[in-house]
Amino acid sequence: MEQNKFLLLTIIVIFANLAYAQEPGYYIDYSGLKPRIMQKFVWDNEENAMQYDVKIQAYSEKNELFDFNKTTTLYNYIDVYLPPGKYRYSVTAFDYLGRPGETSEWIDFEIITALHPVIDQFSPNSFFLDQNKKRDLIVSGNNLSEESTIYLRSSLHDLFPVSMNFISKNMFELSFDDETLKTGSYEIYAINPGGLESVVGNFVIDYRKFFDIFFKAAYMPVIPLYGKLKDEFPDTLYTAGVFAAAEFIYSWRLAINAGIEISYSTYLLNSFVTLDFGLSDALFGLSNNNGMVFNDFDVNISLQKRFNKRKMAVTLRFGCGFSFINDNRISDNTGSNSTPDKSNEFDTHLNVGLSYMFLIYDNFYLDLGADFDHHITGSSSGIIKPKIAFVWKF
Repeated sequence: MEQNKFLLLTIIVIFANLAYAQEPGYYIDYSGLKPRIMQKFVWDNEENAMQYDVKIQAYSEKNELFDFNKTTTLYNYIDVYLPPGKYRYSVTAFDYLGRPGETSEWIDFEIITALHPVIDQFSPNSFFLDQNKKRDLIVSGNNLSEESTIYLRSSLHDLFPVSMNFISKNMFELSFDDETLKTGSYEIYAINPGGLESVVGNFVIDYRKFFDIFFKAAYMPVIPLYGKLKDEFPDTLYTAGVFAAAEFIYSWRLAINAGIEISYSTYLLNSFVTLDFGLSDALFGLSNNNGMVFNDFDVNISLQKRFNKRKMAVTLRFGCGFSFINDNRISDNTGSNSTPDKSNEFDTHLNVGLSYMFLIYDNFYLDLGADFDHHITGSSSGIIKPKIAFVWKF
């Protein structure tokens, strides 16, 4: 419901020898059935003054003056309630004998209408900090204008928008800086010039879940570095490898977000799947099931640093895992009609990895990095597994 109240705009003028308005203004009186805006006039205290007469005159629609109010006070201020219009006032001091002193010059001022703001609707009703979305809040109601101040308020924080854009009459879009948002339950405050305000709630800033879940699918070649695998597979890069993982990262905004990654990868060490051979050679090698096939299962601790409003992240991972190895290589002395000497092995290894992830669109990312594995069962070996991963954040 619209409630018209009144705002005092006072011109501060220095009077000769007597009075000038030091801190004129207004305040809201809630003592009655409806709040009222009271105007306050203040002047310097005259040394020998016992009382003051304050005379207020009003201007008619024809710009004619008439007496509107006369007040006698013992103090150097008065509080009055005036309807909208144009006015002027003057102050006369009286001494101990009741004799009038010098009367101040007339001071013109104007009372204009102050409107009581009302918020009817707002959308959305929450911001989730683990979502990559704009922080825009649509507010609509009555008596809202570009001069209104609208913000979020809680017992701990006040959040002011970085911009307030006019959409239509009594409807505005408030844009907030994502970096300044803090979790909590907020009320939406609207304050109009004159101090009249309204409040509506409940607006929530929170997280939907404790963990962000990242599902990954990657292309993963393999580079033997040292040890038995390097001796038996001396080529630089073996191109047949894939990787899949689910990573759980604590979603709250911290300097470093910790989590865990569970992954599976499979790759083939085979002379037909190196950079020196083409696609047909690789398919031939795979179809003949020649070489060593690794099936790795790993569990890693993840430490992630997010930046650029969480659109990018660098992640350090370390942990351990085990490998099921199928060795299908053909022995040198088996002859032209021989079959592979198949054997199965079980191996354990330690891992460390580093990757850089950046947002592509909505909840989809590209993750570039590499893992280092040190195999510790039997003859030790070391390999590097570069990865190009497509990531979906759930």
